[in-house]
Order: sequence, then C-alpha cells, then structure tokens
Amino acid sequence: MWYLQPSPVVFKVTGKDARRYLNNRLSQDLRTISAGGSLVAGALSPQGRVEGLYTVYAQSDDTFYLASDGGERQPLFAALGRFIVADRVSIVDCSSEALVGHVVGQSCPEFGGDVLCLAHARRRVGKDGEDFLIVSDKTSDVRSTLIERLGPPLSTKEYDLKRFADGFAQYPTEINDSMILTEGGLREAVSFQKGCYVGQEVIERSDALGKLPRHLERVVFEGHEELSAQASVIGKESKPIGKIVSTIADAANNKLCAFALLKNGAYAPHEQVQCEGRVGAILSSEEKSV
Repeated sequence: MWYLQPSPVVFKVTGKDARRYLNNRLSQDLRTISAGGSLVAGALSPQGRVEGLYTVYAQSDDTFYLASDGGERQPLFAALGRFIVADRVSIVDCSSEALVGHVVGQSCPEFGGDVLCLAHARRRVGKDGEDFLIVSDKTSDVRSTLIERLGPPLSTKEYDLKRFADGFAQYPTEINDSMILTEGGLREAVSFQKGCYVGQEVIERSDALGKLPRHLERVVFEGHEELSAQASVIGKESKPIGKIVSTIADAANNKLCAFALLKNGAYAPHEQVQCEGRVGAILSSEEKSV
C-alpha cells in the first residue's frame, strides 16, 4: 500500500549556517539529527501559527531537504526564509524534481545512480510505514518504476479515508495557519527542550497551562453531502463549540468524515453535534474506523 502526494513542495537548504538557521526557524531540534536522519517540524509565525509543516531530511551536515505534503510554493518559500539576514544559507525550490509519498509494508525501492532517495518512519494510514522523498531530473521515469515495483498507488480519496480513520491530519488541509501545532495533535513536531525558535513562546505558554484552547477532532456525520467551508459545529445546549476544518465524503457508507477544531472542555468523545442541520458524532482518539 502506497501513495504519492499530488502537489508536494520541496526545498533544498544548504550552506554553512543551514543547520543553525533551520534550528532557530523550525519547531524541532535539528541538532539531534546527523546525515541520513530525519524528523517532522513546523515553520511558525511569531504568534505560533503554522506557516509550513515539513518532513526534514538531513543529507549531510549542511544540506537538508524539507518536504511538505502540499501548500502554495511561494508563500512557503517566503515564510521559510523570512528571518535570513546575514546567514550563509541558500534555499532552492526543487519541487519540480521531487516525488513525495508514503509506503506501508516495505521500504521505498532504491534506484541508485543520480536518484536521491530519503525516508522517514511514520504512521499515516493505520500501520507503521515510511514517508519518502525522491529527487531526480527524470521524475516521470521514477514514477513509472515505482508503479511497476509497488503496484498502483492509493487514490487520493482512498488515502484520505484511511488517514482519517487513523486520525492523521496533514498540511495544509487540516494543519495550517488557523492553529498551533499542539492544537492539531502534533507534539512530535515540537521540541520542548531546545530553547528559542520562532513561535516558541506561544507553544510553551499553552503547554505550561496544561490546557489548550482548542483541539482538532474527528466528527462523522450522517449523509455524504458536503458542508460549507468553516461551518459552525453546534454542541449541547445549541451552543457553537467550533468549526469544520476539512471534510472527506464517504459515499459508500453514506457518511461525511470531518476534521473540526473544537473548544476544549465544550464536548466529550461520542457526543452528538450538529452542523447545518446534520447530526454527527465526535470520535474518540482510540477509534480507528469510521
């Protein structure tokens, strides 16, 4: 089982100050990875909002690849390099030469030659697997070889339903500048030990309080018809408790799967909610099916 992101964004970051700059810019501790290592990290605004979410691959001590599942290339590029002043850092957009995906049950095939293959262990669709990044000037040939070796990839709808069932939210569909990383459940993308980085104060303050203002939750509605973007979610006592972030139609089961950003303390798992007259139920974090 495997999947290729349809519109990934990939940056190559190089230079003597690349590691130091990225460590100050991103939410994870890049000092912990050596050549061949990888981690997940966010580029945040000073207000702690997510301006980019990346799988970071260290090719060498001063060469890094940052792969985003999607997003708009120019805003992501501008946000990543916003704080470069006198740093010896170069950021190059190499999205057109990259394939980004996820595979379960085996590793991404090796290609050799001048094809760069990097991997990061991660769970997205119900089983342990790995994200992969392939950089080549012959991406169409590499794509054809992947299909030959791995078989047909999941469709976007199949992938979205599987990741929803496992509670995997991705950038920018669910994780974006409407929230902070920890509201989206992405503590794995945050270092609470490394010290200063852009947006740190907001993340640290919310963690110190021990209670986030909101949580990204999964809600399943009866009927697979779409809801309005950012539609209000109504809880008990007919009070608004949050908003819809994204939806995935499950026509086969006549259901609509929704990620919703809900106010902490205003709901409980399995509680019924309403949205535009539709009835839904909040899933618990342990529930892996819809």
